[in-house]
Formats: sequence, C-alpha cells, structure tokens
Amino acid sequence: MVVRTLSTAFLRSSRSRAARLLRRRDCISSAPVGFTFDDQNANEDFIRLVMVENIHNGVHPAKSQAIQGLDISVITAIGKIYRRGLASGVFRPGVDEIDVHMTISALCFFNVANRSTFSQIFKGDMHTPEALARRRAIVIDTVARYVRADRGPEDQAG
Repeated sequence: MVVRTLSTAFLRSSRSRAARLLRRRDCISSAPVGFTFDDQNANEDFIRLVMVENIHNGVHPAKSQAIQGLDISVITAIGKIYRRGLASGVFRPGVDEIDVHMTISALCFFNVANRSTFSQIFKGDMHTPEALARRRAIVIDTVARYVRADRGPEDQAG
C-alpha cells in the first residue's frame, strides 16, 4: 500500500511538472523555478510523504519499478531548458542538470518542510502571501545566479 501511494504521488508530481515546464514558452526565464516553488507549496502532503520516506532510507521507492527513474522526465525537461539557454547565451557552460534539479528541489522543499519551525524560532509567519512571495523571489534569484552566463564577480564561487 505504501509503495503504491508513493508511486502514484511521485508519478503525478514528476510527469505533470515536466510536461508543464516544457509547455512554457518562457522556459529560459525564471518560470521553471517559480513553478516548482508554487507546486511544492501547493502540495504539502507530497513534501511530507517524501520526508517520511527519507526517514525510512527510501525503502519503499526502492521496491517500486514505477519510481525507479521517475525524475528522469524532470531531468530531461531541465536539460532541454538548459540547452536552449546555453545556445542563446543566457546560461553558462558546465552546468549539470541533476545539480540544477537538486538545487531547485532543495530550496523549494526546505521552504515547505521547515516553515512552521522557522516561524516559531524566528517569530515571523512564514505562511503569509508576503513571506512566500519574498522566499519565492530569493529562490528564483539564487538559481538564476547559479546558471546564468553573465554572473558578476560576487557570483563566481561555484
């Protein structure tokens, strides 16, 4: 049952995310990062399911043929977006699609997984539309600075 639930959740999330990313005409812009931020914020249960699965060291996804290689569609979409940006001179050479995916996922996932704790520790409501909009802008800027070709000296570490 757990494997079937995980498989269904992962399949719905990955397939729809990759398909929607590639349909966007402005894929070279911040749209994919903002989309992921919005998608993960709208699907807190999925984030919690992934958190629990990580606590169990991924034993259930390891048993599922459907989940094996599932994020390949997202990696493929990121690769296509990256190659378009590289060809147009917007993105820098030498960026790995999996690193981009991990960076986007980490920044967006952390926001959902930890905002209640951060709200308590830092005495601010991280759930407000204003807080989410600010965090979304920071995530987009962070990823853009990582991939873009015209990075300034302050962006050159990595």
